[in-house]
Amino acid sequence: MNTTVAGVPAVAVGKPSSDAPAITVDHTIED
Repeated sequence: MNTTVAGVPAVAVGKPSSDAPAITVDHTIED
């Protein structure tokens, strides 16, 4: 699992909501 980090020193700021976030996200692009 990946975790988003930011800052110096790095601090964990976010975690994915599922094991496969790229699959579960809505990829719809509206015109």
